[in-house]
Amino acid sequence: MRVAIISTGGYLDKRIVRLLSQHGINGDVVNRINRQTLRQYDALIASDKLDIPNLPVVLERIILEQTTQVVYITNSTAIGHLHSVYGDIRFHIVNETTMDVELPLALTLIGKFDRALRTLFKERDQAQDQLDTMRLTNRAKRVLIDRGYSEEAAHQFIQKEAMDRRLSKRQIVNLIIEEKIDF
Repeated sequence: MRVAIISTGGYLDKRIVRLLSQHGINGDVVNRINRQTLRQYDALIASDKLDIPNLPVVLERIILEQTTQVVYITNSTAIGHLHSVYGDIRFHIVNETTMDVELPLALTLIGKFDRALRTLFKERDQAQDQLDTMRLTNRAKRVLIDRGYSEEAAHQFIQKEAMDRRLSKRQIVNLIIEEKIDF
C-alpha cells in the first residue's frame, strides 16, 4: 500500500512517516494534491493542521471521485465542517493523540477494505451489464413478436444471428431494436 501524506510542514509529517515506516507502509510526503497524486496512491493522509483553503471541499471532491481513501488526522472533536463526507466509506478519522495505534490499523483495514470494495464494484458492474443485456433482449424479442415471431422463434433468431454474424448477443439485439437487421 502506498500512502500520500499531505505536508503540514511541521512535526506531524515526521511522526506519520516514522510511524508508517515502523509498520512497513510506504508513505511519501507530498506538497500538493493533484490528479496524478491521487492515481499514484492508495490512501491520502490529511490533517486539520493543513493550510489549504476550503480543505473540506477539496476532501469532499476527492472522496466523491472515489479514487482514493482519505484519512483525516485531528485532535479536535469538532468535525462539523466535514459533515458532508463523515459517513462516507472512503473517509476515515483518526485522533492525533491515539494515532500511534489507530493509523497503522486504519491503513491495514483500508487496504483490505479497498480490495474487497473493488471486487464488489466489478461484480456489480458485471451484474448490471447482464441486466441491461437481458432488458435489451426482451425489447428485441418484443420487436420480433410484433413482426409475427413467437417468443421461442424470436429467441432462436437472436441466438442464430449472433452466431452467424459473429457478434455478441447485445450487439444483435441493438441492431434488431434499431431495425438495422433483416428479420
